[in-house]
Amino acid sequence: MQIIPENEIARLLQLAELNLDYVSLKEEFNGLAELAARITGTPISHINLIDALHQWTIGDFGFPSTLTPREETVCQFTILNNSHLEVKDLRSDPRFQEKGFVTQSPYFKYYYGIPIDLKGYNIGSLCVIDTEDNSISPDKINLLEIIAKEVKERIKHKNTIHLITEKNLKLLRNYKMLAHDIRSPIGGISGLADIILQEEHIDMMEYLSNMKLIKESSDSVLNLVNDLMSELTDESTFNNDITIKDFTEQLLNLFHAQAQTKQVTINVNINPTLSTRKIPKNKFFQMIGNLVSNSLKFSPMKSEIQIHFEIMKSEKQIFVIRIKDFGIGMTADQIKDVFSDKVNSTYGTAGEVGNGFGIHFVKLIVEELKGTFSVTSEVGKGSEWIINLPIANP
Repeated sequence: MQIIPENEIARLLQLAELNLDYVSLKEEFNGLAELAARITGTPISHINLIDALHQWTIGDFGFPSTLTPREETVCQFTILNNSHLEVKDLRSDPRFQEKGFVTQSPYFKYYYGIPIDLKGYNIGSLCVIDTEDNSISPDKINLLEIIAKEVKERIKHKNTIHLITEKNLKLLRNYKMLAHDIRSPIGGISGLADIILQEEHIDMMEYLSNMKLIKESSDSVLNLVNDLMSELTDESTFNNDITIKDFTEQLLNLFHAQAQTKQVTINVNINPTLSTRKIPKNKFFQMIGNLVSNSLKFSPMKSEIQIHFEIMKSEKQIFVIRIKDFGIGMTADQIKDVFSDKVNSTYGTAGEVGNGFGIHFVKLIVEELKGTFSVTSEVGKGSEWIINLPIANP
């Protein structure tokens, strides 16, 4: 059964370019989710974005959610085309009747979803859900479409703000460079004026007066430059960087439920010198989140996953991230396929469905960050994913 859009790689790249912080979006989108539920009379509504391996709920009402494996969702089918998806009875649909959300609490029954498209790619969905029979009238569907458009516009605005922020950061860096470059010559002018003023045998009052003006002016400019550099020192307020320590705490919180299901322990080891180093939060969630999810999928019950943040010393320091599991492992041919453009459906140790896009997507992000990505694996003993990234000067 086809559950992957034909333009999946381009769709994922479009989603990645938005550079959204999925975790912090609920404050803005929860209200729209509630509005959708109120309009349709359903007890539950979600606004979701779908990446290679996960469904991120950025707005919810009636049933809290944040991170769900993509294969455990109905919305993975909603994004397959540009039409709405209505499932009258999830309990009798072979695609969903064995899913946990149907067979266990909250016992979903009715689903209606609208794809959220951006530049021709369905990046997510707006859906309403009921635990009883339901039917949505055309008028209410029109209102849902309006809400879906509003979701799309807000996402576009978020992206626009991100792009403007990046441009502002670039301008700020340029201003700092300019300030640094002109500080020395202006300081030299001020020093030269001091020397001239200290000469005892100059008796031209007008010349002396002009030199005083030069000194006063240059000192004023120097003070302005110092003030400008002081104001522009802290760039962290303009971006979404996060310390590695805080990042790992959020990562563990996100995957706690998924790990608990298989009683898998996730252990994190951070080089002490890296603990407070800041990293781009969204990119790292896209990379490491996909790899951790992949390791969970192929790990046996009661096993372990290790995440290491290290520094490799060479001519230039390299930031090394290693994600190691003790799962089913891969053959050489499987490793080759994983790093190719092939789409291979594989099943996890608990029957989880994989689509083959997750690792390829991680590879694209690592390349964007000018790094390298590799894996070592042995059948029956597990896999270790290794990301090497250049360390920028702090």
